[in-house]
Amino acid sequence: MKTLILRIAAIILTVILSATVLIAAEYTAEGGQTSDWDNASSWNTGDIPDGTNDNITIRGSATIIIPSYFSADLGDLTLAGSGNLIIEGNVTFNSITIESTSSSITINGQVIITNSLTNANTIENNGNLLMEPGSYIENNGDITGAGDICNTTNTTPPNFTVMGTITNTICGTDADNAFPVELTGFNVNQSGNSVNLHWVTASELNNDFFTVERAVNNNEFQSIGEINGAGTSNEIINYHFKDNDIPEAETVYYRIKQTDYNGETSYSGIQDVKFAKPLEISIYPNPARQGDNLTLNSSEKNAIFKIYDAHGTEIYSGKINQNTENIQTTELKPGIYFIRTNNQNSNNPVTKKLIIQ
Repeated sequence: MKTLILRIAAIILTVILSATVLIAAEYTAEGGQTSDWDNASSWNTGDIPDGTNDNITIRGSATIIIPSYFSADLGDLTLAGSGNLIIEGNVTFNSITIESTSSSITINGQVIITNSLTNANTIENNGNLLMEPGSYIENNGDITGAGDICNTTNTTPPNFTVMGTITNTICGTDADNAFPVELTGFNVNQSGNSVNLHWVTASELNNDFFTVERAVNNNEFQSIGEINGAGTSNEIINYHFKDNDIPEAETVYYRIKQTDYNGETSYSGIQDVKFAKPLEISIYPNPARQGDNLTLNSSEKNAIFKIYDAHGTEIYSGKINQNTENIQTTELKPGIYFIRTNNQNSNNPVTKKLIIQ
């Protein structure tokens, strides 16, 4: 009996330990301190992040330094606020996200990314940035320095989504190891029933053509047009494309695919256009008698409405809370009025005629 109890206890302990390993730990460094990664006082938990399930955030104005002697496989890292990271050692991250335009990373050692690297500001790479096969870089800022960006298993270029500057040596590219296209701007805007796309290149190397791709409501991207590239150029070039065949959707996504003469491709960042649903309102009763209680219904919450008389003079205004608003007509003399309704999600106001008898 004693042996059975000990076996059960051992099984329970194993299950507890396994569950503990699977639970992701959350580590945060914030404030204005500059301290080492392996200093427990740097983190809110009082211990050191050193496992692949650890989710790490550096924010505020904290600067954390990974010393040259430190090596670890880590989880997801996010830099927010004015948080900064200096890497002197050799570390592996599942993903790195620089989400703030005031945060930065300096690499003097080696960093391996197994999933994704998203950069909104600055990475100064004077060491080695290695990407596992299947991982990707989404660069909306600047990656500078004298370091290298390579895949971990071969010399072909890593997967890039680029809208910014990369001056590092990129393994597998030709002619001075330059990145094929330096895209300095990409934006989209709605114009009536069309969407205008505009992108700018500061330099191009063996650039054959651009493909405009579109996705609807997060579905797969599809090609909707092509524009020839400039081949090789060191001048600023503006490109334009107009999408006149917009599918019905709340959100439409666009990106630019760039193809070299040798068939290699890269992608811009993704831009989206949100289409507001037409605002619909109803008034009951209409016609109404002076003193009646009107019910104003809107297809969207918090719509703003204004009542004008036949001469265009505003005589009343309010907000339609929770899609419905009751209006007293005691002060409305018999005649014709107009109720104009709009809200922040609609570009086109709706006007309805109201008759008070």
